[in-house]
Amino acid sequence: MTLSKRLMPQIAYASLGLINGGNMDIRYGIWGDVSSQKNRNKPVLVVLPGLSEFIEKYAIMITPLLEAGHDAIILDWPSQGLSGRYLDDRSIIHSPGFDDHLNALIAVLDAAKVSPQRPLILFGHSMGGHLAFLAANRLRARVKAMIVSAPMMLPPLTPPWYIRLKLWVLMRLGYATKPISGKTDHAHRYRFDADNVLTRDEEGYQVMPRLWDENKDLKTYDLTYGWLAAAYRSCVKTTAKASWLRQCHVPVLTHIGGDERLVSADYQTWALSLLPQAEVVTYSGARHELMLELPDVRKAFWQSSLAFLDRYCGNEAQ
Repeated sequence: MTLSKRLMPQIAYASLGLINGGNMDIRYGIWGDVSSQKNRNKPVLVVLPGLSEFIEKYAIMITPLLEAGHDAIILDWPSQGLSGRYLDDRSIIHSPGFDDHLNALIAVLDAAKVSPQRPLILFGHSMGGHLAFLAANRLRARVKAMIVSAPMMLPPLTPPWYIRLKLWVLMRLGYATKPISGKTDHAHRYRFDADNVLTRDEEGYQVMPRLWDENKDLKTYDLTYGWLAAAYRSCVKTTAKASWLRQCHVPVLTHIGGDERLVSADYQTWALSLLPQAEVVTYSGARHELMLELPDVRKAFWQSSLAFLDRYCGNEAQ
């Protein structure tokens, strides 16, 4: 299937860089001028991808932000995209803990010479939404606002205490670096199924397979029990914990789908209700990939996102 220009425009690629983030190389990209000292009050958008995602996907999806004149920086998380890996098999995502993700982010901000005086606006999807909350807590005064899409406040399997117990047993048995499915590829991910958990839009669904075809090294097939254990461990301590959420005073615009099945929808709704400064936009019937959903959802998503950014950027991003 050939994608139309509405979802596959001519991509204006960011300037790309590669740094050593401590344990591995971390790839990052820049749109605009994130290091400029001329407009110290102009926020820098920090794009935080979700699980299995990479820079090229966001070069397509965040076009409205770039066209509005925002400066942005993005990274391929450890074990994703063209960044380094914990395991020899590049197709498997592993994580010993999400501190490595936050350390990689801070290393990228330093490498790109993002001025500490310039405020940050975090833009995170799914796992990137969870990491946006962690980054806001770590970077504190530097973060002016956040936009999160389908945030992973908790992975989908519940109750969390029971899942964590099972994962603890598996870790003790040596399963930390074992892939969950045990498969080397998932051919069905290339085919659109009307009941898939990602999007109701067939054209939007095909964006990832198209990008995998262009560069096979971008595709990851599976994740490890260790990654899942790290995700539960992080969420239970933060975005699924009432006392932690009530202390998050950063203004947050949250987009969620009415048919969310990839992360815990119940915990998502509960957690967002506890945030002191949260605006929640729910898209009836929409699924996890809101930026690749049906055209009316995408239009509403970007209209509300740009209006939110205008409030915190003023005219300086124009």
